[in-house]
Amino acid sequence: KTDGLAIAATGAPENHLFINPRWKVLILRRTFPELERTLILRTQALFSGIGKYDHNKHRWVFPGAGLLQFGHIQNDDDMVKYQSDEYSMIIFDELTHFKERMYLYLFSRLRTTDPTIRCKIKAATNPGGIGHSWVKKRFIDGFEPMKFYYERKVIAGQPVEWSRTYIPASVFDNQYLMKNNPNYVMNLMQLPEVE
Repeated sequence: KTDGLAIAATGAPENHLFINPRWKVLILRRTFPELERTLILRTQALFSGIGKYDHNKHRWVFPGAGLLQFGHIQNDDDMVKYQSDEYSMIIFDELTHFKERMYLYLFSRLRTTDPTIRCKIKAATNPGGIGHSWVKKRFIDGFEPMKFYYERKVIAGQPVEWSRTYIPASVFDNQYLMKNNPNYVMNLMQLPEVE
């Protein structure tokens, strides 16, 4: 999931991050230390030599191209830190750790004036957490996995369309983990059944 989110930040297949100065991505976790342990480390392995990581501002800058910003929403008040910001893509890592209000608020920061960019929100998560119920209701209950669901409306005379999909995965889909750590499934079996 982590590598998938890091690759998604590039705007693949167009790779806006490496060529378009208007491509701005925000990757969120509930706390900043969670980002440091996961996505920041992965992006350093993937993007060093292509861009420059600014440790003070917690972001990747790609010369003449896009920006990849890391952030967090630990408390409800942290949402307003992004009030004036504009992002082409917003990525939530571990979406079930967020409240629905936090997720929905960030839609107001998803915008661009570049007609070549289609703004997107992406998320990955595991079951559980404070957001388990709302995430399940929004993406899983009543929805067929791997199918795109489109919503269309006319707002202020303009057609607007957005879509959502749920892409399920299990531990067995991670071939590298299964090959390099075959006992991981046994480790999971030590947890209570609900987990």
